[in-house]
Amino acid sequence: MATTTNSTIKQIEDRYFDVAKKIEQPVLQYTGKFADLVAPYVRTRPSFLESVPSVGDAIDEGLKFRNRVVAEQTAFVRNLIKALEPVAVSYNGKTVAAPKPAAKAKVHAA
Repeated sequence: MATTTNSTIKQIEDRYFDVAKKIEQPVLQYTGKFADLVAPYVRTRPSFLESVPSVGDAIDEGLKFRNRVVAEQTAFVRNLIKALEPVAVSYNGKTVAAPKPAAKAKVHAA
């Protein structure tokens, strides 16, 4: 199988995640050890902070938002590609009667 740009990019992405996993394990291990050492010296959460989300809840909400942004942008890019199809079809040398871009692209509310 011939090496393509996409397969090369995939290999680089795979190596990135392999390295990230190797780095994450010791970071988690030493962070846990640090937390165990410091925990006895940390006070309980003050009552005036009861209405403030915990760190975990705040991170979860941020990740939910990130997922929404990625999903929304993915849909936008796919629709943009559809809207550009007449140009891409012409550029690739194919003579295909493509519908007008506005007719193919879908705009959706967030």
